[in-house]
Amino acid sequence: MGTRQYHVGKFAKLLGVTTYTVRYYEQEGLLQFNKVNNQRIYDDQDVLWFQFLQHLKGAGFSLAEMKQYVKLRVQGDSTIAQRETLLREKQAELKKEIKQKQTHLAVVKDKINFYQLKQTKNYNGDFATFRQHEKKSE
Repeated sequence: MGTRQYHVGKFAKLLGVTTYTVRYYEQEGLLQFNKVNNQRIYDDQDVLWFQFLQHLKGAGFSLAEMKQYVKLRVQGDSTIAQRETLLREKQAELKKEIKQKQTHLAVVKDKINFYQLKQTKNYNGDFATFRQHEKKSE
């Protein structure tokens, strides 16, 4: 059983992006395609690769960083350590961002709880005092 093949429209639809986005990734050197009868043809491996690129983008990789990763990938297994380093650096950044987001979420959650308390119990304290009390009870 061979790999499935997709024209650009079907490929884009499958990935939930526009054909413009697919062509942009091609123009930037992030995505390669085969030509058959003068039409772009993609396969299942291209689907997986594009999905990975979308994860890199979602992880905060800049276009330049994505290009760097692709350049290293094209060079083969001799660049695995370099690619791993790029991913580990981004992983560290993501962990830091997640920790910051968790802190922001905790403050928002506390503010919601504070408002609920004020509405139901006629609480007259301020938010800072409320947060200190909440932290002690955790």
